[in-house]
Amino acid sequence: MKKITFIEMLLFGLMTISISMSIFGSTSTIREIHFQVDMRTADVKDKSTIGIRGNIPPLNWEKTYLLSDENQDGIYEGTINFETDATILEFKFIHDDAVWELATETNRVIDLAQKEIKLPTYIWNESLPFTQTEIVEMSISKEKLLEDFELVKTAYTTMHPGLYRYNTPAQVERNLANLKANLSKDLTIPEAYIAFSKFVATIKCGHTYANYWNQPTIVKRSVTYQADKVPFHFRIAENRMIVTQSAFEHPMLQLGTEILAINSKPIEEILATLIPLQRTDGANVGQQIVNLQLFGADKFEPFDMYFPILFPPTNGAYELTIADFTTKEKATIKVPAMSRKERVKLIKKRFPDMIPEVGPDLWQFKMIDDQTALLTLHSFSIWNWDFDWKAYIDNVFKQLKTNAVPNLIIDIRLNGGGADMVGLELLKNISQQPIVFPARKEMSRFTEFPASVKPYLGTWDKWFETKGINKFKPIEEGYYSMNGEISAAQTFKPYKDNYKGKVFLLVSPFNSSATYYLAGTAQRIKAATLVGQETGGNQQGINGGLIYFLTLPNSHIELDIPVVGDFQIGEKPDSGYLPEVLVQPNVADIANGVDSELAAALALIKKNRK
Repeated sequence: MKKITFIEMLLFGLMTISISMSIFGSTSTIREIHFQVDMRTADVKDKSTIGIRGNIPPLNWEKTYLLSDENQDGIYEGTINFETDATILEFKFIHDDAVWELATETNRVIDLAQKEIKLPTYIWNESLPFTQTEIVEMSISKEKLLEDFELVKTAYTTMHPGLYRYNTPAQVERNLANLKANLSKDLTIPEAYIAFSKFVATIKCGHTYANYWNQPTIVKRSVTYQADKVPFHFRIAENRMIVTQSAFEHPMLQLGTEILAINSKPIEEILATLIPLQRTDGANVGQQIVNLQLFGADKFEPFDMYFPILFPPTNGAYELTIADFTTKEKATIKVPAMSRKERVKLIKKRFPDMIPEVGPDLWQFKMIDDQTALLTLHSFSIWNWDFDWKAYIDNVFKQLKTNAVPNLIIDIRLNGGGADMVGLELLKNISQQPIVFPARKEMSRFTEFPASVKPYLGTWDKWFETKGINKFKPIEEGYYSMNGEISAAQTFKPYKDNYKGKVFLLVSPFNSSATYYLAGTAQRIKAATLVGQETGGNQQGINGGLIYFLTLPNSHIELDIPVVGDFQIGEKPDSGYLPEVLVQPNVADIANGVDSELAAALALIKKNRK
């Protein structure tokens, strides 16, 4: 199991007992510790398999020490005696001998050197947030922060392929100087998170950010898991914040309510502060704005990360200045701040059709009428899904052809990307001509990892350093390409018996990676009519060939660094792809629950029938 530092330890709990015993003239310590874990939110196949594994006997990482639930309240417990001189107990809960909690996070930890240990009732798969006192106590000194700065400076100036795509060397130096100034004082982890986020946003790369998904547990417990989130979802239109769903029941906080101010800060000021922190490709501001909206459609969303740090709640609550859309009546109300998990739970209870966060339910297929089908694909991140995604797509198109459905609407508006192969599979099913990906330059800026940075780098795929990096040769000044060559155009044949109906692709600035390529290719080969807003990404190219994760040793913050950039050949606009049917979000449609883009596609279908 993964090791962690002392600063990540939890200080929890139910009382333990220390007993000193003399054994053959030596003294050992027995710690009697009572563990409890709440399994009521876990999907458990066999409840007799729930238990704990750890690093100190009688626990180990290979065999489960079983816990029981005698009163059947969903809380499993057991008392374990540890006879040891070791001080750091690492453990995790497990069920079915295979399903670990906190699978992507570090182990739970207890410091056995404490005289008195108090353990809470742990919640399966949930890390408790640090208290504000603990966050302050863990502040990082300016000396340590400046050590992290040097790593960031070396890593990005050496490795990032798009560092100078939208910035001159002088601008990069100025941005680094600003980061250094912001780190020249002691900071808490949340404050450091903001400082590093401000810098990486200046690179203007949609694949470069302090990735919410990849943060170590210590950062998640300092930022992500805090009960400081607003209790509602919202969209942004016309530079205004419009509520779509609320976890807090109030007659004036409902669909269409406009948030005018939070804690007396006007929404215009809040947006102006948060937008520059958002990642984007080049001058694509729409990508920054759409990223700030709260849909609840992802496990982590930028607004939840940045807003509470810069505009924290007061005594666990936010004061909202709101206006009713219909009557224009204004009011000031107080709403509780809450964790994202609590907000999701309450909103799901009030709105059962809420967009799911993860998994195959993010894909939905339905018939709107006998002439039109709707395929909604909220994600292409299919790697860990336990269903056959290709068979799903095959079945969809089989139904369309069998029933001779003349119109298909594919909705990817909330889909940031994932596996390129999903987009290619869709194109093979809808294109009436060869699917061509133009020649381009796939370039890196280095052929050897900086020695000072390499110990802090990780990635999901080692091909670049094990097979690729030594094949990169100079292609132009300061850049390298595989074998020193331009990547040739790629052509794929569509399926022979594919779908012959009309296809409409609903797009938005969320489409910044695999879905950006899908939208651009579909438009270029005329496989679909694009409806919606300018996509994310950038026609000059994006930096998504392979991502490395730089975890800073002192602030513990993880920053994503692409190492292969995609550079288009010839003059290209500094923008995403513009749809044939442009539909800008508007307050009236949001307030009235109207799906503007879907309505536009249906209107076009109706017009084509005449």
